[in-house]
Order: sequence, then structure tokens, then C-alpha cells
Amino acid sequence: MYGPKYFLLLAVTLISGCFGPPDDNELKLWLESHRAAAEILIDESKCPLDGNGRLWRSDLKDGACLNAMHAFAVSGLSKERGGLTLLLADSNWPSYQKGFYVSVEQPSPLYESLDVRPPEMEPYQRAYSWIGGNWYVYAEYVN
Repeated sequence: MYGPKYFLLLAVTLISGCFGPPDDNELKLWLESHRAAAEILIDESKCPLDGNGRLWRSDLKDGACLNAMHAFAVSGLSKERGGLTLLLADSNWPSYQKGFYVSVEQPSPLYESLDVRPPEMEPYQRAYSWIGGNWYVYAEYVN
């Protein structure tokens, strides 16, 4: 049925995903392939934020917003820095986190890619990489 090559390929695939976040292009492809869910998440009439500008998946019981959070693999939304941060359900890695940020204003600092930590970034500083329209990948380095 399944030979040793299959299990080796499966093991390599699983292990490679354990060492860090997806690269910017993978996140861009994720956005493109889950565009309908993403549009629901940024529509405040469908995903209303609380008084603190946040909405957590755990606070939802059902509905379009909860379905979109599951489809887009988001654990929460947070209005901050003039835009909306979409917190990926699996966004915390040992040295940094990555996610999506939506803003009509261009955030800064802006880099071509966040696949490698920019050398001038300080711990706990957030950086952005544009992936199209009002959408950005963000990375926050924590050590």
C-alpha cells in the first residue's frame, strides 16, 4: 500500500513545518486561496470587534465570522496601529510570530520580505511586507 518513500516524504513534510512560520509567499497564496473568508473577517458588520477593538474565535458560538476564522485559520482579530491584525491560530514560534495585517495606510517599517529577520530590527518591533492591495504580512521578533 504505502512504501518507505511515502513515509519518509510525510515525515520530512511534517518536520519541516515544525521549525518556523510559513514564508511570505506561502502566506500570500493562503490569502489568495481563502479570499472569501478573509473578506468576511475584515467586514466589521460580520465580525464586530469588542470595545477594546478585539474579537477572539473562542468568544463566538456560530455564524459566518466563526466559520471564516476556522477557514482562514485565525484565532482572533485586533484593531491596532491604524489597521486590523489577523492573528493566525498557529502564529507563535520560538523567536517570532507572523500573521496578516490590513490597512489603507502603508505601515512601517516596510520590507520586501520577512522570510529572514532584517538585521536592524529590535526585539518586539513589528515589521511589514506588502502582499497586495491593503494586505501585509507582519512579523514580530521576540528575541
